[in-house]
Amino acid sequence: AMAGMRPPSWGPETGVTYTEEVLEQLKPEDRVKSRSSRPDSQLEMEWVYGFSALGRSHARYDAEGALLYPAGMIAVRQTVPGPEAEDPTPKQSFFLEHTDLVTCLALAPNGTLCATGDCAANPRVLVWRVGNKGPSLVAAISGLPGPVRFVDISLDESKLLICCTDSAATISVHSAETGEKLWACSLAALGTVFEGRWSKGHQAFSLATSKGLVAFTAKGHGYDWKKGVMGIKA
Repeated sequence: AMAGMRPPSWGPETGVTYTEEVLEQLKPEDRVKSRSSRPDSQLEMEWVYGFSALGRSHARYDAEGALLYPAGMIAVRQTVPGPEAEDPTPKQSFFLEHTDLVTCLALAPNGTLCATGDCAANPRVLVWRVGNKGPSLVAAISGLPGPVRFVDISLDESKLLICCTDSAATISVHSAETGEKLWACSLAALGTVFEGRWSKGHQAFSLATSKGLVAFTAKGHGYDWKKGVMGIKA
């Protein structure tokens, strides 16, 4: 409420005519009450638009023929109905366990086990089952040294190969069932590690780096780096 108003005056320094209004302080009971209506806390995701094209091979088809791909911090599973399908409308389901941008996605050969990595303050790789009934979390791997560049699932679905973007270019092997770290190695001498793939079950894997291709084979409880690096032109 306005308690008083001074007449217009002219400021010689600024050349601006102004009016001063003196307002009295409102009492707490006179203040506008906050709205009582709030958004529904049970809101559900209906549809996701877009695709996070941050790396290689991040769109995969699962065992049921649905498309898996990352979009922001969500992993999306979208059905792809064929021309003879009873219901031609695509449907989506979502894996919502990540707290930051999903940077990579891998799918096991049988199309039912998926792994996704992110770039959160505490980067994680999450392993989850895929299916028409919705995703189910299998294992969570945290404490990684940096944002996850790529992840791959071994052909026998027992191991995960993870590469992070830390200064040491750390690669590590984990149990796909429990997330336990089984082995780790620094590849800083090979520059940037772009991608990695398992072969021979979980007995070997190869890495594509900025200095060439590198192969590792199982030895004891870890993996042995084969001597030599295949050239960039290979």
